Amino acid sequence: LSSIKVTWDESEYGKGPTGTAIKTQIPFVMRDIAGDPRYKPWREQALKQGYLSSAAIPFVYKNEVVGVLNIYSDDKDAFNEEVMEFLKEVSGDIAVGIKSVRQEKSLEESLSKYRGLSESIPDCIKTLNKDGKLLHINKGGLKEHGLTSVEEALNWDYLTTIEKEFIPSIQDASKRALKGETVSLDVKHWSEKGVLGASNREWCNMTFSPLTDEKGNILNILVVSRDISEMKKMEEHRKELEILKSKFITIVSHQLRTPLNSI
Repeated sequence: LSSIKVTWDESEYGKGPTGTAIKTQIPFVMRDIAGDPRYKPWREQALKQGYLSSAAIPFVYKNEVVGVLNIYSDDKDAFNEEVMEFLKEVSGDIAVGIKSVRQEKSLEESLSKYRGLSESIPDCIKTLNKDGKLLHINKGGLKEHGLTSVEEALNWDYLTTIEKEFIPSIQDASKRALKGETVSLDVKHWSEKGVLGASNREWCNMTFSPLTDEKGNILNILVVSRDISEMKKMEEHRKELEILKSKFITIVSHQLRTPLNSI
């Protein structure tokens, strides 16, 4: 087979059973390998094997050819209508199976790449299902929350580590992510001894994004949490400086408007 060239273009290598089946998306029967000129590129090899007729059945899934089954016979004109109808019915089931396996493999490869990337990032990265239940958390997240493994994290409700006033906003962000939006918000953690998964960060910026399949269907929610505790401290410091500045200006302004008392 390694020496056989088959295509589905308009060259002589694309006009045989396989190429024709792919282009038309319907089964093709080569009733006479020895005499049909369309089989010329492969005739010598086929006759050496004793093949006198063949059939090519495309596996079509949602208007896409995902494979072709080639069957050979040592009888001339061996594939009648009854046989071809049966093969056509079977091919539909096989096409669905092939597509499912490929999609699963593609999903696994994507997940593997995503997890490999997420494990190298210090941010806390969580995958939630549509109900908000944790499906996966990266190493950065385990470290932040003092968890030993993903298995331990699966029994953990991350909302228990967030101050109550921020929880409605988080729930709203999850709902919006399921509608296809990307939502970012700042939240404050609280910690208490004995609470599973208490954060070692005071403030985090959380970004909620939809996770979709290749067709755009939303499957899960991706949550990326970044430590902004130092930034919040700087903001508080700036606010304090602004207050002091305002007080200073008020005092100076008042003194400038008030006449000096005679000594």
